[in-house]
Amino acid sequence: MSGMLSWATQSGKRTAPTSASKDKPKRKVQAVADTAEGSIIRELAKLGLHLASHSRQHDASLQTTVIMDSTVAVCEAMSHAGKLYNDNRATAMPDRGSPHFYVWAALIQALLVDDKAPEPAKAVLKAYADSISSPKELGSTIWVCKMAKAFEKGKTRLTFSVHSSISQVFEAVLLAPVALGGDLKTGIPPRSPPERAVQKFLSSTGGD
Repeated sequence: MSGMLSWATQSGKRTAPTSASKDKPKRKVQAVADTAEGSIIRELAKLGLHLASHSRQHDASLQTTVIMDSTVAVCEAMSHAGKLYNDNRATAMPDRGSPHFYVWAALIQALLVDDKAPEPAKAVLKAYADSISSPKELGSTIWVCKMAKAFEKGKTRLTFSVHSSISQVFEAVLLAPVALGGDLKTGIPPRSPPERAVQKFLSSTGGD
C-alpha cells in the first residue's frame, strides 16, 4: 500500500397539561420580565442571538456543507473512521494526528471505490491520495472535516473547511458527493432550535 491508503486504515407516559398548567410558564416569564434580573436576562438573550447570527454568517463564509443520506457508503466510511480512531486511542501511536484527518481519508477512499462517483473526480482524488504518505501532511490544509446528524431524519451533515491550495481536490470531493445524491448547501444557515427558543422568549417578555 502507498500514499493515503497505507495509514488511513489503521488507525414514562406523558400526561396532557391542564389549562392551569398551561398558564404557569406564561406567569413565570412575565415575572422574569418584571424584575431587574429580567432586564439583564433579556440583554443577554439579545447578545446571544447577535453572536449566533454572526457565527452563522462566518460558517457560511468559511465552511462548506453537504447534506447526504446517512446510509450512503461515504457517510458510513467516515463514521467508521471516527469510531475506529477513538477505539484505538489507547494503543495507537501518539503522533498519528487529529481524528478529522482519518475521517477525511475515509471520505477520499470511499469516493474512489464508489461506482457512481464521476471518473474525472476519481482521477484527481487518486493522484491526491497517492501523494499523502502521512496524516501529518494534512495539518496545514484540512482544517475541518466532520459529520453530524442533520435536522431532517435519516440525513447526515458533512462540514468541510480546507486551504485554497487544494482547491482542485476539494472541487472533486464536492463533485462526487453531489453525484451521489448529496445536497450542497449555500448561503447562511437557518437559525438553530436554541436561537428560535431565545427569540420566542424575548417576544413573550416584550423584547425585540
